[in-house]
Amino acid sequence: MKIIARKEFDIVHKTIMEIGKKEFLEKGYDGTNLRGLCKAADITTSTFYCHFGDKHTLLSALVEEAAVGFEQLLRSCLDEISGIVDECPENFYTEHYRRDIPLLLDYIYRYFDSFKLLALCDQRNDWNGFIRRLAMVETEYVKKISADVWFSKPFLEEMLVFIHYSFYAGLFETVIHNIPKSKAESIVKPLAVYQIKGWNRFAEEMEVMGLGELGKSQEDYLEAILVLQNQHSEVLSVDVARYMNFSKPSVCHAVKQLKGKGFLDVYEDGSLHLTEEGRKLAEDVYERHRFFTEYLMEMGVSAKQAEEDACKMEHIISEESFRALKMGLKKERGDRKTHGD
Repeated sequence: MKIIARKEFDIVHKTIMEIGKKEFLEKGYDGTNLRGLCKAADITTSTFYCHFGDKHTLLSALVEEAAVGFEQLLRSCLDEISGIVDECPENFYTEHYRRDIPLLLDYIYRYFDSFKLLALCDQRNDWNGFIRRLAMVETEYVKKISADVWFSKPFLEEMLVFIHYSFYAGLFETVIHNIPKSKAESIVKPLAVYQIKGWNRFAEEMEVMGLGELGKSQEDYLEAILVLQNQHSEVLSVDVARYMNFSKPSVCHAVKQLKGKGFLDVYEDGSLHLTEEGRKLAEDVYERHRFFTEYLMEMGVSAKQAEEDACKMEHIISEESFRALKMGLKKERGDRKTHGD
């Protein structure tokens, strides 16, 4: 009896899903009446509530598989690209859009009705939330690739979310406007080119706008190269990546920027060498790092915490304040020694 009851429950559940999908597509969310839906499914409202809490719960059940699957596919594509693109973020985007847009478009048309439900029955900002999640996923991967090279400005991450949001909103316009797949393919190709060209241009403009100025992360790179050069006769990008726990593409981009600014030379064998100006800056940063680490440890801070805090303090203090602080502490220690404290 339990088996029969379960089969009957599953049959009714499937019927409600099918009728619900039909009603939502024809009438939209607001136009779909629960009483009318139940009548079309030949069930009572009590039976409906045994399967779904309300109309929105039914809609969520109809679109969940497609929405979750798309995000998983996107992450899978980005994982694969991250593993094979051993270059800079610009190349990451070029490969990503060239390889992955056809796959993503195929998935959209496989679940076309589900995405249309999600777009047209936009309740509780479900659609905007879905598109923003995709934008956040892509931004998350760009952050991994660039490893904070472009994230010294707090608003920049949100700027990238906006760019990614606009791309995925455009991609799903094919659903909203019922565009046939063959036509969608011809539309999406130039959209991909636009995104690739736009990203490359955006990277260039960041320098013009001053967003690519030497900041915390680039000072960290110079400091790391200095430390490694003091330990080894030769320093390669892979050594820096390992030391800083950054990806090789991140180091590639940083090296490119530091070389362009005259702080670093790259020899034919790939070895990295600080220029006179780069060494001076690296030594200044490293001096501040050692000073704050030692001082904090003298104050009773644990070695690990002192290192972490010194990494932050070394970048934000001005040269004038740092020299004054050093002189003040030196004087204080001299006074203690004089008075036998």
